[in-house]
Amino acid sequence: MPAMESAYRLQTALLWELTGAVDDYGELVVTDPVEIMARWVKKEGDRLDSAGNRISYDATAIVAREISVGSRMWLGDEDEWAGTGTADGEDVMIVVAYSETPDLKNRDIRRSVALKYYKEMPDE
Repeated sequence: MPAMESAYRLQTALLWELTGAVDDYGELVVTDPVEIMARWVKKEGDRLDSAGNRISYDATAIVAREISVGSRMWLGDEDEWAGTGTADGEDVMIVVAYSETPDLKNRDIRRSVALKYYKEMPDE
């Protein structure tokens, strides 16, 4: 049986990793999207960030790699992204917190990110 820290990542998500650079408009630069496996949970909440500030989030995701705060994520694969015309970025989320928790024997690490909608959702 696989370790709980690495099991159940059965959903595909797109990740635009933060590069650390800033463009001419003052926006953070991200890479082209890559597909990763994740366990995505849409549940609002709040937590403390690394500086001790309380932040709110709209979803969490269990991932297999370290992801920088400020990176973008979207639930779905590249075919869905291109096929639905979501180039406007609706439902794209920004990583607002990252955490790692090792298991008791320090063999596996559970990595999770807290996500917030990147753009304000339009009023309905």
